[in-house]
Amino acid sequence: METARDSTLILGQALARIGRLARICLGVEEAGITLGSESVTEAGATSGFQQIWPLHGRDGHLLGTLWLRDAAPREPFSASEHALLEDLAATAVAALEHQQDIAALALRERLLRLVVDAPSFSLAVDRAMAELRAATDSMLCLFFRLGPDGRHMHLVAGQASTPELTAAYLDHLRRIDVRVDNSLCGKVAASGEQCVVPRVDESIRRQYPAISLSVEQRIVSQIVTPLSLGEARYAFSVGFGPGPRVLPALAEMLMGLGSALRPLLRRLLDAEQIALNEQRFRLVAGATAEIVWDWDLDTGQVWWSEEMTRQFGHVVPEPLPGLGWWSRLVVPEEREAVTASRKAAIADTEPWQAEYRFRKADGSIALVSDRGFLLRDADGVGLRMVGSMVDITRQRALEEQLRQAQRLDALGNLTGGVAHDFNNLLAVIIGNAELMMEELALDDASRSNLEIILAAAERGADLTGRLLAFARLHPLAPKVVDVNRLLRNMEDLLRRLIGPPVEVAFSLSRGEAPAVIDGAQLENAVLNLCINARDAMPLGGRLRIATACLDRAALAEAGLDVPPGDYVVITVTDTGAGMPPEVASRAFEPFFTTKAFGKGSGLGLSMVFGFVSQSRGHVRIATEPGRGTAVTLYLPRSEQAPEVVEPEAPTVLASGRGRVLLVEDDASLRRTATAQLQRLGYEVLPAANGEAALEVLQRDASVDLLFTDIVMPGRLNGHQLARRAAALRPALRVLFTSGYQANAAPEPGDLDCGFLLLPKPYRLAELADAVRQLLDTAPSRSRIGQDQP
Repeated sequence: METARDSTLILGQALARIGRLARICLGVEEAGITLGSESVTEAGATSGFQQIWPLHGRDGHLLGTLWLRDAAPREPFSASEHALLEDLAATAVAALEHQQDIAALALRERLLRLVVDAPSFSLAVDRAMAELRAATDSMLCLFFRLGPDGRHMHLVAGQASTPELTAAYLDHLRRIDVRVDNSLCGKVAASGEQCVVPRVDESIRRQYPAISLSVEQRIVSQIVTPLSLGEARYAFSVGFGPGPRVLPALAEMLMGLGSALRPLLRRLLDAEQIALNEQRFRLVAGATAEIVWDWDLDTGQVWWSEEMTRQFGHVVPEPLPGLGWWSRLVVPEEREAVTASRKAAIADTEPWQAEYRFRKADGSIALVSDRGFLLRDADGVGLRMVGSMVDITRQRALEEQLRQAQRLDALGNLTGGVAHDFNNLLAVIIGNAELMMEELALDDASRSNLEIILAAAERGADLTGRLLAFARLHPLAPKVVDVNRLLRNMEDLLRRLIGPPVEVAFSLSRGEAPAVIDGAQLENAVLNLCINARDAMPLGGRLRIATACLDRAALAEAGLDVPPGDYVVITVTDTGAGMPPEVASRAFEPFFTTKAFGKGSGLGLSMVFGFVSQSRGHVRIATEPGRGTAVTLYLPRSEQAPEVVEPEAPTVLASGRGRVLLVEDDASLRRTATAQLQRLGYEVLPAANGEAALEVLQRDASVDLLFTDIVMPGRLNGHQLARRAAALRPALRVLFTSGYQANAAPEPGDLDCGFLLLPKPYRLAELADAVRQLLDTAPSRSRIGQDQP
């Protein structure tokens, strides 16, 4: 500003010297220079001599006037005098233009300083508009941004001649809709071309109605200049009140100022955008459960979000570490491949993704999914890679459990169909063998042969039951069982079974351990686990069977990977060979075994898994090569006292009287069951399917019991037949039977409602007890009949 004041003083002195030279050299009484466009008219006319010489700038606009006066008339200037006058005028123009250049440079310098020192883009623009308004002696300076829609304009800053007028303008512009089609600023921002309006007249007001307040405030001329900052489009407007203005020179100066300010404003805008993006990045990194990272390819430093510490326990060093810190935490066998794939992605400028095992601070290993995206400059050179890590250990475990459950379901469906036909065959064999053994005329050899047949058939029935157990299709008989008492009763059997090379230890919890479980199936499960443990220790070792009772709080405190609940826990631990991860992941698969051919079927653990899952419990396995195996069963705990099991009384066939409607589609089994019922003293009405059975009932034949298979061909299965029969005979008792008991187990209260289930294959005594139990029950209104639509 001091330079501008000095140049103004020098300009005044130079113009005074030019006037003095003109007076002396041309012999006139008065000479001088008047500035501005009104100088010609202001010079006035006299009766003597007067000479007026316009001073035009290089772009043709009027800078001022060189005038000469004399009281007495005189002859026109000679050629030499005229040439001197031209030289004086040219000198004055040069001085005036030089002064304008100095003033423009000074203004540019002030604006640049303001922008450089401004802490933000909006404040820089606001200060620049204030300085520009003062320097141009204008009434109003406004700065607009073209919106992303390419249609609406948004006010960034504005300055008027007084604070009150500034507030009025800004309030008005924020309330009206300033657009490309109704404002000069909008037109200029969209087109990128400067607009100079020498006179704001009625046509301008009609074309750009957003200018209305400016007109009311007596703005008579306007210059609107475009400014582009990258993809963003801006325009700033300078409005002038009445008075002489050299608009072309001002317009040229404003274009120059825009060009000078552009890089500084762009830098401010970019810095703010970077800061905003950085803030958003940090907020997102803090809000997400993923571990976010940012790798600066120039410095090599990697920033990690706080989730790295929360999830994996690692404290990120200060200053920020390089990629080596991360790579050392990748398990050694995967480190080189993962690091190489990340570097290859940068070289190919492609997104990067990898799954690998990552060591936590506590020494445990997590499976992580890691992905990164490359940020590049305008030339395609990579600047940063930003990405995130996700711990997918639990997700992969759940996915594997789901796949295993799906495999079990698929195999279970197959097993169920086979079991139905197989159990029908076994029922025929067992039934006829028992009927033959009832014959008193059998000699010892024949009776012995029949006992062998019965034993083989029962082993087949046991195998079928085991197949259904791992498929979770076998009907269970859950009761409240004291698990500790059950294991104590098994202790002698287990010690004999395991043999001397293996030390067997029991570590049972104090008191009772009541669980809702099928006791016989639990015995089989524990037996299977102990046999597997023995086989894993061929040279001897230690087998430990332990129990515990865990409530929800203890379960949560221990951080165990099982659903919340109260459990009785059985853990069978051995010191055997253990299993690698790929074997342990398949341990519960049916028919999967690592034993030699003929040494195992691969059904042991799968049946344990199926039985415990069907009992609403959970199984977990922990194993490591060379460090043994521990299989833990989580069984639903009961608040009730365990049921006391009474010793079984000697088997006595419960014979009786009555008519039984027998429905069985297998002809051999139908004949066998008819003979069994007749042996027990009942009159039998056989039927091959549900439709035939209904015909018997509709003939009003007297029937006391309906004994029907559940799975039958035709329109009616066993359940549908029972509903139809109960509608005809509300007091009719129903005994179901099936070799495939999916969804066939009786519900609580079914005996009171008149039906029971007898699984195939059954013994004659079991059939006698079931029929007698139903017929001895007092008749009641059958719920099946009530459910009939």
